[in-house]
Amino acid sequence: GTADRRSPALANAWLLAGWSQVMAGRFADAVQSFEQRAQSGGRANTSSVVWAYALLRMDRVSSALPMLRMHYEAALRESATRYATRERAGMYAYALWRAGQTAQARQLFATALPGLLAARQGRRAAERADLLQDTVCNWIIEGYLESLAPQATSGNARAIAEMFRVADVARSSGVQRALAMAGSRARLGEAELATMARREQDLANLHSARERALEERLTGTRNAEARLAIAALRRELEALTRERENLRQEIRARYPRYAQLQEPRPTTVAELQALLHPGEVLLATYTAHDRSHVWAVPKSGPVRYAGTALGSAELAATVTRLRAALDVGDLPLGAFPAFDTAAAHRLYAHLLQPVQAAWRNAHTLIVVPHGALAQL
Repeated sequence: GTADRRSPALANAWLLAGWSQVMAGRFADAVQSFEQRAQSGGRANTSSVVWAYALLRMDRVSSALPMLRMHYEAALRESATRYATRERAGMYAYALWRAGQTAQARQLFATALPGLLAARQGRRAAERADLLQDTVCNWIIEGYLESLAPQATSGNARAIAEMFRVADVARSSGVQRALAMAGSRARLGEAELATMARREQDLANLHSARERALEERLTGTRNAEARLAIAALRRELEALTRERENLRQEIRARYPRYAQLQEPRPTTVAELQALLHPGEVLLATYTAHDRSHVWAVPKSGPVRYAGTALGSAELAATVTRLRAALDVGDLPLGAFPAFDTAAAHRLYAHLLQPVQAAWRNAHTLIVVPHGALAQL
């Protein structure tokens, strides 16, 4: 009956369904779920930001724009400096840019992004996570990068540098970390520090692997065996976190200079070029839902940028195909799967070839991958 259709429990179920569908990239389904939620009597709250993002991805900008304007103006009446206000300003800027209102979009991006990025870095420094905040921040970053991409593609050096800086924040300052990792262990003067550094990196990699395993378990069937496995993974993650933090504290106390290398701040193009050696080129990527961005930064000369229509889902599927020939377990050599050279070449054509003018004569590539590319 009518009462059942307007129950809070049903509205919450549609809300959770909409969130899940957006996270899975099923935007049409998500829009339908949020519309069902509205009919069920669900109140407007932060979910409307998620709903609006799904509408933007469905190119229904005229529906998303008033929704995001309403939420931004409501937040602005409370405070101009709250995180939530900046978040709504960033999402409204994204919608404005998609609607062709470029000047207003740029002004709002400039208002929103510094505070959002500072808060994001603060959460990461404290090793705290907020899934919804980080996800929405990613959407705003992706929108900002999209808005600058046309200028960067035409060779605008300022746009290329700004995109590079913001993408590095989104990657947790991966550029500085990659430079440190590329040479720091080899240059360490003490064998004990080299051993500790290697152990800390191994723990970080193991922690990431166990987190992925936990995510897979959480999204699968929840039978008794799965619940036991989830509990075991959580215990292992807690133990790994403690061991890694104890080791990091010891490194900070005994080798503070190396600790600064391992916990870097984001870098600019100019700072990066000053750190590179002749013949070195840094290749950085950032992958969004339906687009990838690539930068090639040489020691001297112009930075090359390319944007390509290779989104996160397609990229992950390609990487999985390529990994199938590498993750062979105990198979005998004759049973190894064939390496998919066509898929590998397609990645090259999308990600390396467009910026080859910057790396063609390099003897060393320092690669900063993003998303699924980290598995290669």
